Amino acid sequence: MTFDYGANILVHDRMVEGFEFLDRAAWWTDPVEAATLRKAALDTDIPEGGTIQGYGVKFFPPGSEMAGQNQRSSPVVMQYIAGKTEIVWPARLRTAEPVLPWPKSHSYSNQ
Repeated sequence: MTFDYGANILVHDRMVEGFEFLDRAAWWTDPVEAATLRKAALDTDIPEGGTIQGYGVKFFPPGSEMAGQNQRSSPVVMQYIAGKTEIVWPARLRTAEPVLPWPKSHSYSNQ
């Protein structure tokens, strides 16, 4: 999904998610510096299903082999169904059943 903010600026939903996280982190940190943003990031705890992509946010702590990576991130498969973006895989994040095969009226249909 992309968002068109005019002036030929297209923003991907992952970027919006990142902006949202930074905005939230900056809002709760004082002063807004690298160390306070880092602490805010490490304190972030968004459950699965709490982001636009369907996963959550919880960063692995310092000292972990995966330090700084989002341990709740996962790939998702989305479909545009009835005018709405839906998650169809994985099942634990599913917001709609996948439409398979595609309807004959769809341009990608092989029927």
